[in-house]
Amino acid sequence: MFVVRLARGAWRFVCAHKKLFLVGGLLGGAAVVGGVLVRRKLRHFRRMIAVQGVRVARLQKVLDLNERRASHLVKSNMEELRKNLLGRLLTVQPLVQRIKNPQTTPEEADLVWKELQHCSFARILSAIYLMALLRVGLGALMSLQGKYLMRK
Repeated sequence: MFVVRLARGAWRFVCAHKKLFLVGGLLGGAAVVGGVLVRRKLRHFRRMIAVQGVRVARLQKVLDLNERRASHLVKSNMEELRKNLLGRLLTVQPLVQRIKNPQTTPEEADLVWKELQHCSFARILSAIYLMALLRVGLGALMSLQGKYLMRK
């Protein structure tokens, strides 16, 4: 008896407040659906971030490998470059030998000394210029490789 009276009282309360329960049910259902959608979107963003992280790590590995290869190429070819360009164009040994030669007159020695100074200055400037050109060239190569890898 007590349970029946309790159930009837609850039923009357629900019938009297139909709109409240209807709105509460809609809000509760919307909260559940919204939570599901937010979880799904968060999962999607996490997956995208993980994929992007793997892509960036792979790209970084390739760029590091290319940088190491380019550095090795520069280091291995620098001696040959110095020998070929600076060795042929700006050799100072014959000038030093002419200055040390006892048969050289003081006027000739002065001219050879000035030529040696010019040659030394040109050697320094050409080394700086070659290093700058090498840096710019390698930067251009790296940026082209980076663009190529980003398109993949």
